[in-house]
Amino acid sequence: MPALVAVAPFFSQPPRIASDNRSRYQLNAIFDNVRSAYNVGSMIRTASAVGAGHLYLCGITPTPEHPKVVKTSLGAEQNISWSQHYNSIDVVSRLQSEGHNIIAFEGTSQSHWLTDFVPKGPATPVTVIVGNELSGVDPALLEMCDQVFALPMLGEKTSLNVTVAFGIAAYYLRFLPLTATTPSKATDNLGLEEPDAG
Repeated sequence: MPALVAVAPFFSQPPRIASDNRSRYQLNAIFDNVRSAYNVGSMIRTASAVGAGHLYLCGITPTPEHPKVVKTSLGAEQNISWSQHYNSIDVVSRLQSEGHNIIAFEGTSQSHWLTDFVPKGPATPVTVIVGNELSGVDPALLEMCDQVFALPMLGEKTSLNVTVAFGIAAYYLRFLPLTATTPSKATDNLGLEEPDAG
């Protein structure tokens, strides 16, 4: 008989996480040309929940000054650092010069599974790029990234809503131990083929 698992959407008194149980590098995010204000608000809430350091809202991405962003961020916009930028390429160039490890989430022929990610160490901030809901991450930004990752897909659908994908990735990256090592081939462990382009 299949096991049944109940998941609570929130806790009246959230369980405390020991500080040494989560990764100690700073996690930031670039939201580049994300169209939906509701999606942005939801991702801001997720970023706040995982203790992200800073959010770079680029291009047409709406900011917390937009009422629809606030509707889904539910106050999270008040306790997370963010800034608005029109040119994401300039932002990435500056962050790389400051030593950030820049990664993106996009299904391309060069993508690795997210489970392949290995932190460079506590002193190296990790900045994640999330792109447009329809067109994805700008190819020019992908060229600048240190690595590009994708989430494994087992069903008929080969994509997720941007807020869902960001939530999975943010929690994985935030709580990944610094001692993590890359498997020889993540697809061998998962029984999957390499991610398809597109």
